[in-house]
Amino acid sequence: MSERPTAKNTPALIEAAARRVADDLVASRHFEARERNDVAHDIAKHARPHIDGYVLASQLEQFCGWMPDDEMVGILGMLSFEIMQAEEESQREWAARENIVPPLPIGERVKLVKSRKAETGVISGVCENGTATYLISIDGDPMASAPTHARRIVNFEDIELL
Repeated sequence: MSERPTAKNTPALIEAAARRVADDLVASRHFEARERNDVAHDIAKHARPHIDGYVLASQLEQFCGWMPDDEMVGILGMLSFEIMQAEEESQREWAARENIVPPLPIGERVKLVKSRKAETGVISGVCENGTATYLISIDGDPMASAPTHARRIVNFEDIELL
């Protein structure tokens, strides 16, 4: 099985999101159509997941000579959403291509591999809104019981059987 595509390990996802934002900047007349590729390159060069539009605008102003206004900051603020969308689409394609299925059954006790704490829990379901993810009831989480029944969404590959 190949690695799950993320914005951190797949630069093409950030580049695709940067192109979408560049299209919006051209459509809003901040740039001309002939500048689209350069605009997308500048955005991709300074982008990272979850970046704030104001922070990105400041970096583009400082390092690329851009002159952002309030409207541009708002458009640049959509980059995080576009990265998330590109990542989700890429992960759906990855799961279909790799024929990813849940490796463990519901009810199994597991350890969360990427947790900062040594967290454990029980698989309570497969998340229908995520790609290749479980719903985990975390041991000791007071929100995990009634009435809230909170669950952590965890990638299939980020848990181990206890």
